[in-house]
Amino acid sequence: MAAVGQPELSRYIRTTWMLSAQAALTFTDFSTLRFLSAGEAAELAQQVRKRNVFARHSWENSFYIQRVKSLADHTVIEVFLPGDPQEMGEKADEMASLLEKVAVVSSTFALNKRELQRKLGIIAKRRTEIDFMISPRFRYLRSRAQASPTAPGIV
Repeated sequence: MAAVGQPELSRYIRTTWMLSAQAALTFTDFSTLRFLSAGEAAELAQQVRKRNVFARHSWENSFYIQRVKSLADHTVIEVFLPGDPQEMGEKADEMASLLEKVAVVSSTFALNKRELQRKLGIIAKRRTEIDFMISPRFRYLRSRAQASPTAPGIV
């Protein structure tokens, strides 16, 4: 987590429904796959409220404050990259997807097919994926939620 203290890096945080982190997994570029507690999410929401002018003046129903709070008690993937969310968002999303895939594929060394499918809940259920990006000094914020489509099945 050394990247957190570096003000020139933006932070991309995305939930993952495929993984359930019991311990933090830190990669060589300081990206992490970890559990984000309710306390950490509340602290981050407070920082967003204090340090971002739009979040501070949106009163109680700030979109970004609510979005940060929705990250609580979920396994998340964090990626740290230079640039503001507009510049680094696509690359950060690609990196997070790659880290998620690597973690899932690496689990196949310890799980058989049936266990893997059961743990992933491979059924046609909708799940929402949330991401949140913070620029250096909290000047820019960006967030989105994307519901997974229902599986059409193999024809």
